[in-house]
Amino acid sequence: MLDILLYEGFGDHDDEGERYAAELEAAAQAEVPARHLVQFAKVATHTIGEHLGDWPRAAGLVTRLLAGRTPDAETAKAWATSMSHRRSAAMSPRRPKRNSPFAAASALTSARRWSR
Repeated sequence: MLDILLYEGFGDHDDEGERYAAELEAAAQAEVPARHLVQFAKVATHTIGEHLGDWPRAAGLVTRLLAGRTPDAETAKAWATSMSHRRSAAMSPRRPKRNSPFAAASALTSARRWSR
């Protein structure tokens, strides 16, 4: 079922973004298998953040998706994907709030990169 939502259902994200976002949020209430984390993070941030312009909502969904997971290669890819979308959004007119979790994570990542 999650395969259908993430891969086939993505075709609806543009015309029916709010409905698709609600379906993603409902799906995130259950345990999402590790193999779906990257795609889930991609479509959630793209649909909710970029199309609907609600970055705090997108960040909250991805944060809930990854909460309580042991960091490993799969969760790292999901966070990296989310951060990539966040950086792309910084170039758009719909900028996320500065106090969003993505803004804080991006600042921390940049600080660590430059401190080496």
